[in-house]
Amino acid sequence: MSTIVVVKKGGRACLAADSQTTHGDLKQGGAYEKGACKIFEYGDSRIAIAGSVAAELTLLGALDKGRFKLDSRQTIFQDFCEVHRVLKEEYYLNPGEH
Repeated sequence: MSTIVVVKKGGRACLAADSQTTHGDLKQGGAYEKGACKIFEYGDSRIAIAGSVAAELTLLGALDKGRFKLDSRQTIFQDFCEVHRVLKEEYYLNPGEH
């Protein structure tokens, strides 16, 4: 299970995430996993990713396919609809259960 939290106070936000990595039944803390950070910079934005390592790689690859602004709630929604399309069409993401 991943933990990601955002706290906003005084017009500023703080984003934090755990660093545990899971490979099947094997759990590794951040000290044992190179690049265990779940927070990534994308332009002026920060994105936190929870899920499998494969999901992380495909999401970052999809983001690299286009230039997204991520500057408003509506733009983020529209951009991630496009990212979802790229994930399905170019990375064969199956949006079904499991």
